Amino acid sequence: MTHSNLCILPWAGIELTTRGKWTLCCRMSEEQAFGALPEKAQELFESSPYLKKIRQDFLEGKIPTECQGCFEEEKRGGQSYRQEMNQYFSKQFEVLLNQPQIRFLDVRFSNRCNFACRTCRPVASTGWAQDALMMGLPTGSSFTEALSKASKHEEETLEFLQSQTLPLEKIQIMGGEPFLIPAVYSFIERLIEQKKQNTALIFNTNMSTLICEGKDIVKLLSPFSQIRLIVSIDGLGKVNEYIRHGSKWDDLLANFLRLKKELPQAELILYPTVSLLNILSLSELLAYFLGRQLIDEKNVLLNILERPQYYSLANMPPLMKNVVKEDFQKLGKKHLLLQKQLQRVIHFFEAATFEEEHLQQFFQATKFLDQLRQESFEELCPKFRLFCP
Repeated sequence: MTHSNLCILPWAGIELTTRGKWTLCCRMSEEQAFGALPEKAQELFESSPYLKKIRQDFLEGKIPTECQGCFEEEKRGGQSYRQEMNQYFSKQFEVLLNQPQIRFLDVRFSNRCNFACRTCRPVASTGWAQDALMMGLPTGSSFTEALSKASKHEEETLEFLQSQTLPLEKIQIMGGEPFLIPAVYSFIERLIEQKKQNTALIFNTNMSTLICEGKDIVKLLSPFSQIRLIVSIDGLGKVNEYIRHGSKWDDLLANFLRLKKELPQAELILYPTVSLLNILSLSELLAYFLGRQLIDEKNVLLNILERPQYYSLANMPPLMKNVVKEDFQKLGKKHLLLQKQLQRVIHFFEAATFEEEHLQQFFQATKFLDQLRQESFEELCPKFRLFCP
């Protein structure tokens, strides 16, 4: 059987969201959930009509509607989540197709986070709760209330996971900010007690802290041989502090350097979210990390933002596109392994149709949040306006 158009996740993986919903993967919304805690993952995995339908579609050569995003990413020249998972489980494909079994868990213990990134939202960050309340959004609440909900969900998730006996080979832990969540540390300690240090661990982190309630994540992870740290950094210094509200550049860099030194087996991935907010300064960020050999070229992964739509590169003014292309071409000549990533970004914004209305929405949203947070995008990036009609 050919596997080129299949995705192994319906046969091998499952995701637990910040609100305790079971979905197929992190590319899907909670509206596509097929269960919720305390329902047992393996039982759902085996009996869910929803999952059976997705598996059948793949086997018949169809692309399920929920899975279109990965195939679109591949058309743009990027490596999709589907391809990454297929590669990881390539030696187990036939076994899993014949007998689906949860080998990969993507879990979000809660949305506890100390940042309120402009490209994020309250469901993924408690740090956004207060601003959302001030903006009159239905997802808004006091920070205290948001944190209380997060703590309750963390306890429920930890208790549930510790009661399970899934044959997990790979676990991805996201947030919120996982290194701020006490339950994450307790979960890792449990893996060590069970002598599961060969489990592959992946974390998405904002790199703001490595210590929680006296526990040091670097020391805790040292027995594990397969660690991947996906580090969300969107710009240098003040740019990152503006986009990723709550970030402190000096702390971030110190934590990054400590990880490189004290956890050498960890694979560090630089993961900028590329949007209108940082497109003019992205080359500077990449040149900084690559020029100082803080990251390998193959470990840069550019996350092209699509939502909120008003931050999307689809709204780039035509004149700006030419300047960015020149910057990327210069950078690509110095870092050949980065060329494909940069070309993928270029392909994305060149394929989009510029609409003045969407650009004005960007300015309105940015100005509103600037006033709320007493910040200024125009002071941070004065040349942006020069490209606007």
